[in-house]
Amino acid sequence: MTSKEKDKSTLKTTYETLRDDFRRIDGLHNDGSFLSHLSGQLSHFCAARVDLLEFYDKLAGIASSKSGAKVEDLLPVISDICETNVSKFYHPILTQVKAVFSLETEALQKLLRAHLDIQKWQFYPSVIALQEAKVKLDEWNLMIQGRETRKLFFSKPQPICPNLQWLNRWKSTLVAKFSLYFYNVLLENSSVSEMRVLCGRHSIDYIYMIHSFQKKYEASCVALIYDLTEVRDFPGLGYRLPIWRKEEIDVLETNPLIFYYPEKPDISQLDILNSGLASKPSSSMSYDRIIPLSDNKNSYFFIRVDPKIVLVVIFHGRKSEKDNFVSSFMFDLSSQLRCTKIFSSLRGFK
Repeated sequence: MTSKEKDKSTLKTTYETLRDDFRRIDGLHNDGSFLSHLSGQLSHFCAARVDLLEFYDKLAGIASSKSGAKVEDLLPVISDICETNVSKFYHPILTQVKAVFSLETEALQKLLRAHLDIQKWQFYPSVIALQEAKVKLDEWNLMIQGRETRKLFFSKPQPICPNLQWLNRWKSTLVAKFSLYFYNVLLENSSVSEMRVLCGRHSIDYIYMIHSFQKKYEASCVALIYDLTEVRDFPGLGYRLPIWRKEEIDVLETNPLIFYYPEKPDISQLDILNSGLASKPSSSMSYDRIIPLSDNKNSYFFIRVDPKIVLVVIFHGRKSEKDNFVSSFMFDLSSQLRCTKIFSSLRGFK
């Protein structure tokens, strides 16, 4: 057991012990007194923190999932934690405790929603979810800053809450991913130089990573593709009214290119990409395996990044799938886009 895992276990045990102690006090003084009332609500708060610790454990488990991140399964879980617990500790003394718990759980909901919407390549819902998450995190930051300003001038500033730090890191990672997935959309209202400056400010500069790899190893193209295989009701990238009917959607003949650099694949390359995706069911193109293809002119390498997003690298001529530089780049980029490192850092860090 690592030191972080020990810390996590100790924290959970502490909350469980406090929960049981407060329940015991509530039972001994079950007379409607202030002590009984407050103890009962504090026991509910400790129980809620245990639920959150277990939820963070489930988030951390996503990092080691070889079958793909099941983030959608966690959204109803955190919603239930918030709705079930937030009304159980309402005493005026616990106002700030309740406010922080609400902000934390609501921020988790918004970030999970953003994570899913970006995975599904849904522009408008992604923007809304990221903005709502930012509002919750900013409010939490301001609450901490307000508490610090009331201290004496010679007091040492307290370190920011680790949970808030981690949530801010997750949000920053999602913003960087959003900028890559919707790069061409954002480029319509800005210039290439402006986008490079913007992406350079992110916690992860995906554009620089891709540009550097392409230039160093002379890749013909690095692209992200939305895999339409087995998709029957893809609404497209744009916004649609809630009353749209599925039968009104035009069936796309090719898989949409989310991003490509330095130039768009030609028609023959697109045909290979589309046929390659069509011949490889989702179950066979995993997150930890690179699939090679080749024709007379080019070599193609595929790896799944998200449930319907595939990273493709194209080289002119023959290229071995055992090339360490290619595989290292593809595994690293796909892992970062799935937020694997962010989720891994949760182990014992709550």
